[in-house]
Amino acid sequence: MSGSVCVFCSASDHVSPFFFSEIEILGRLLAEAGLEVWYGGASVGLMGRLADSVIKHGGVVKGIMPRAFEDQEIIHQGLAELIHVDTLVERKEAMLAKADAFLAFPGGVGTLDELMEVMAHRQLGLTQKPLIILNILDFWRGFLDSLVEMQQQRMISMGLDELFDVVEQPQEALTLLHKYRIVGNTPG
Repeated sequence: MSGSVCVFCSASDHVSPFFFSEIEILGRLLAEAGLEVWYGGASVGLMGRLADSVIKHGGVVKGIMPRAFEDQEIIHQGLAELIHVDTLVERKEAMLAKADAFLAFPGGVGTLDELMEVMAHRQLGLTQKPLIILNILDFWRGFLDSLVEMQQQRMISMGLDELFDVVEQPQEALTLLHKYRIVGNTPG
């Protein structure tokens, strides 16, 4: 069975070229797996490169964008669908509703906000949809260490492995999506 995945990533054009290369690989793998890709809808930064890669490799990419950003002329023009929402809260609600799984690529405050929203829903039992953190170049190490500290101080009662999976490569993320039956064909 193929499904949909929502990718959280940066809209910045100023990140390391390595992250641009890795997001292109991720986009190709998602397209080849036949997954419908949801994301923030932008044409800039890692968001834009993800969408370009999915489209280039024959995949379907859809966006969810707050109306406040539409005036900035950053909407990706190749989207199969664009959902307009009023707020960032509505964007996250739509992402939670549309996707069968979530991938958190290295990103900034917006990425962290979206990642934490899914984690909170998983902790509260509001969703069981998989959350995979792509810890490329150990990007998320400080964040993950903070979560371990929260768990040790009993601020988080469940095991972190119950909240999310951590991988280091895009291919590993596809392997997990296959394990969770989000992708029907064997990742190759």
